Order: sequence, then C-alpha cells, then structure tokens
Amino acid sequence: LENAKVRKLVITKTGNGENFDELDLHGVNLKDANLEYATFISTNLSFATLKNANLSGTKLGQAQLYKTCLKEACL
Repeated sequence: LENAKVRKLVITKTGNGENFDELDLHGVNLKDANLEYATFISTNLSFATLKNANLSGTKLGQAQLYKTCLKEACL
C-alpha cells in the first residue's frame, strides 16, 4: 500500500466524503468501513471486501466490481 490515502483508508476504515477516484483498491479489506458519500469513480475494487460497509450516497460510476463482496453493505 504505497498510496498514503489508501493506507489510511485500510487502517481507519473511514472515508466519508473522500475522493478515491481512479485508484487501485484491488483486494483491499474494507469490511465494516464507513464510506458514506465517498467517490470511487473508475476505481478498481475487484476482489475487495466491502461486507457490511456503509456506502450510502457513494458514487461508483464505472468502478470495477468483479468479485467484490458487497454482502450486507448499505447501498
């Protein structure tokens, strides 16, 4: 996790209203994360875990969600 913004997200599991557009978040574990109103436009979230994450108001336009776990996520 070279990107400081990604590292902070993975550690704190908080990204309310933040911009994560066009980042590579392939395989990250964001279980129980609070991502309300964050943007993930054109972000690679393939194989990521977003189980039970708060994604209310989140923008996911053109995000890659191949085999992303969204079980129990609030969309």
